[in-house]
Amino acid sequence: MSSTIDLTSIYTTNLLGCLMMLVLLICKGWKIHSHKLTSTILLIMILSAMTGCILDPIVFHADGKPGEFNYFIVYAGNFILYLLNIIVGPSFVTIVYNYINERISKLHINLIYILCTFEALLLFINLIVPIVFSVDDNNVYCRHAFYWVYAFAEVLLICDGLVIYFNAVRKGRARQYYPMWVFIVPLAVGSLIQSFSYGVSLLWPCVGISVCSIVVSLKNEGIITDNLTGVFNRAYLDSVKATLRKSHSGNFSALMLDIDGFKQINEKYGHSEGDEVLIEFADILTDTVRSSAAVIRIVGDRFFILLDSFSDDVLSDCRLAVMNAIEEYNRTSDKPYSISVSIGSNNFNLKECDINELLDSFDKIMTAVKYGYESPVLKELEENNLYPGVVV
Repeated sequence: MSSTIDLTSIYTTNLLGCLMMLVLLICKGWKIHSHKLTSTILLIMILSAMTGCILDPIVFHADGKPGEFNYFIVYAGNFILYLLNIIVGPSFVTIVYNYINERISKLHINLIYILCTFEALLLFINLIVPIVFSVDDNNVYCRHAFYWVYAFAEVLLICDGLVIYFNAVRKGRARQYYPMWVFIVPLAVGSLIQSFSYGVSLLWPCVGISVCSIVVSLKNEGIITDNLTGVFNRAYLDSVKATLRKSHSGNFSALMLDIDGFKQINEKYGHSEGDEVLIEFADILTDTVRSSAAVIRIVGDRFFILLDSFSDDVLSDCRLAVMNAIEEYNRTSDKPYSISVSIGSNNFNLKECDINELLDSFDKIMTAVKYGYESPVLKELEENNLYPGVVV
């Protein structure tokens, strides 16, 4: 074993990392309400970080000590640690995609699969020919040239996540409570130090810190997330109004949607079925607009789509896409009822009105939509130049 290895510091740092992950498991910190995929991936990352924090000091303790058992510990332990390394990068990218609500392309998925498969293949080749790492006759772990494939793959996947994130920032769709740096900085520091300074064990504790930062960020985001449907809630508009006023000079387009006959669905089929309608309707809207808009549940069955644009054409296209998605849902659904909606749309400037005024104007638009063109509310909208002329 190298004299440069400080086992006390290795035990201490990894014990702290392990305790952090244990606390998250006990407190069910990995559970993000209404985001099952994110919750599952967070659980995998927590277990991976915890396993890494347990294995790394065990491997360092056995490194350089004689005996077949120690040889097995060093070799098998490092083999598993490399496998865990393959898990972390794709998990991170998937969480970014899922939470920013981008639709990942099949090509992108296949490229990640190919990269991970190549990493796994190298490990199994390493069982025959030591190209990634080896354990010598003195049971000392040694890195080989293909070790850097794993370091490069980790950097590549982190950069992939960064590109996704900053593209969302450019579109104005990045989540307020999901600052990317709180994940990147600990992971980058741990990876760099451990890659260039053998004998230091910081990677897995730093992965643990990064996972904790994701959990805290996503839990904080629960403040502006609707518990039932997983889309934004009314508080989201207040939390981002300052940013929205600066974006595009405050010019935005939006749609407001009501589910027709929602009260009757609740009365006839029960409130649990009504909740299911809200969840499925939110999913329809989310899948339709993806990262080009924010879906917000205002109250009850009323939803708001805030578009990252200021265009009648975009409003019309979004409205048509939503109607097509609802029609497709009704066609394939086995429910005893169909979903239909009333939609109002408008362009507005948040520098000229506040959030409450905006929602009040849409309330009037929705009244006009529901009660027809002869509505006195519609006449008031037309007189005040609030009626957008694009309604269902």
